[in-house]
Amino acid sequence: MATTTTIRTLGKRLCSGSGRKATAAARTLADLSYGIDNKTAIIAAGGIPALVRCLGSKDSTEALQQEAAAVLCNLSSGSPDNKAAIAAAGAIPALVQHLRSSSEQMQEVASTALRNLACGPDHKLAIAAAGAIPALLHCLRTSSSHLLEAAAGALGNLAYKAPDHGAAIAAAGGIPTLVRQLRSTSSHGVQAAAVIALGNLLTAYPAHKAAVSAAGGIAALVQPLRSSGSEEVQARAADLLGMLASDSADNQAAIAAAGAIPALVRHLRSSSNAVQEQAASALWSLSEGSPDSSAAIAAAGGIPALQQLHRSSPSDTAREAAAAALRGLADNGQAAAGVPSPESAAEGSAATAGDPAAALTPPVVALGAAEPAGPTVAATAVARVCAADGCANTRRLKLCTG
Repeated sequence: MATTTTIRTLGKRLCSGSGRKATAAARTLADLSYGIDNKTAIIAAGGIPALVRCLGSKDSTEALQQEAAAVLCNLSSGSPDNKAAIAAAGAIPALVQHLRSSSEQMQEVASTALRNLACGPDHKLAIAAAGAIPALLHCLRTSSSHLLEAAAGALGNLAYKAPDHGAAIAAAGGIPTLVRQLRSTSSHGVQAAAVIALGNLLTAYPAHKAAVSAAGGIAALVQPLRSSGSEEVQARAADLLGMLASDSADNQAAIAAAGAIPALVRHLRSSSNAVQEQAASALWSLSEGSPDSSAAIAAAGGIPALQQLHRSSPSDTAREAAAAALRGLADNGQAAAGVPSPESAAEGSAATAGDPAAALTPPVVALGAAEPAGPTVAATAVARVCAADGCANTRRLKLCTG
């Protein structure tokens, strides 16, 4: 932790002008703004209004604006009070303005800060009113995977439990844009952010199913389902395919034709509870009222895989989804010997009561409440490793933990 005196000195330098000293002070504050104690000291020293002035001033250099945005981004991570103070100081319009910067790094920092501020219901309206939706969609034209992930994540947070914002994103062309990014990227972070954003759009407004399908979303989702090395992407792609299949015979047929069923059956044996749960749920949605899909699931070995999942999974959700899928297959004429009754599924749930693994129910496509834990992304040569499992990130921004 830095001393209070050090942080106050940096704050004075930040307010002293727009040149090198102010930029260096902002850069140091960005490095210090990970720890809770340092965040508290920065705010107590009047850091937020000073940073917002640097961010919005025409006299500030681009380097100073970028570092100021990075500090605000880190301060906004995980703290509703900090978010409120940042919004009250007028940061949102300035951040949205910087989404159209000529610097992709500046766009990324601004997108990540807005992604944090949109995590939760309090500031979505102000972000959308400032023109963030078309600006974030403009950022999705980039080739930078870091910027793509930040912009798609911000859109996903804006759409989470917000039908009006979801409708605005769709009206601005967001669905084909997100599908295009999902189809064209190999970045797990971009894939996850795009799938989550699409899922939040469907959750807020189910009528968007037709637009996702028309944009080629089914094939784009099956691709990472079959080939991604990320369990998060696999689980979320399966979840979204299940949403698309529900109550839509056309989508059920298209999902089967795209080759999803063998991949979903394979994922029933995943080492990840979340992947198993979502794969079983998707197969349940595919089997409902569809003899053709049910036959394809049986032909792919789905019946024994679902039975095994129901018998052995520590997850209540996975067992319940497996039982429902097996009953759906039986209803469509598949000889699924040993299809569990609702009573046997309940007995299986009781057998694992108290097992911590049984609580591993994944969020239903909801980046608004499911941003990756730990710091990630930002700007200069300071090497910092992300706290998230498996991440070797060396960038300097911190994502909100919700």
